Amino acid sequence: MLRNLHTIEIAEGALLADIAVVFRFIALVLPAGSAFFSIFNFIIFAVLVLRRGMYVASMGMCVAVFLAGILMGPQALMFLLLEGFGGIFLGVTMKHQWRHGPLLLLGILAGALTLYVLVMLLTLFTGLSIHDLLSSVQQPLNAFISLFGQIASRLGYGPFWQQHIYPYVHGFVTWGFTNWVYTLYPALCVVLCPIVTAIYMVTNAFVRRLGHDVRPFPGNTFRRWSHRVWYRWLKFRVQRRMEKKGWRKTA
Repeated sequence: MLRNLHTIEIAEGALLADIAVVFRFIALVLPAGSAFFSIFNFIIFAVLVLRRGMYVASMGMCVAVFLAGILMGPQALMFLLLEGFGGIFLGVTMKHQWRHGPLLLLGILAGALTLYVLVMLLTLFTGLSIHDLLSSVQQPLNAFISLFGQIASRLGYGPFWQQHIYPYVHGFVTWGFTNWVYTLYPALCVVLCPIVTAIYMVTNAFVRRLGHDVRPFPGNTFRRWSHRVWYRWLKFRVQRRMEKKGWRKTA
């Protein structure tokens, strides 16, 4: 709903919008740390939602996108638009105390759908072939699979990998790239699972440090479970080391 903004809302929205543009510029000129600086933009818009509401955050995002488009071109505009929508989504859901499961699920599905549409629009308006884009993804994926094969060989499972696992993996990857229309969206969902989780975890921790009352992620149940798993794994490693050193009689 359109309304007149107060002076403090205009000042805070403009300041955070400028900071978002600065982080996007740093991510553009420093490709090695682009992911690190991109997370800050999610935090900026989430904090703006929690402090001043969705309307002020939306206006700030529009200003940031406009400045980024003028100063850095359409590439920065697209990335900042994604970061802005993602930050506003996190801010709104955390403000309404959404549970972690629905929040992450909706974030992953919506993010994958957005990327899928952007890929289709990119191939439509730029004239790039979708097969060229997929081939650029297939090469590092093949290198990743080869790395798994080398690790299996080092561990002594090279023949097992080559005979029982690699044929199925290679066939599945080939089928996936051949039928990319059906597999691209699920693949994007799988890729976004750790990315969305990491962004939500960092954003959640940051806004809680600022004093906002949001549901903590991960919660106490996850912490207790992770501590229990870590304790059992450490106990198992210590016992194995003691058995190898002969400090404990084996059964």
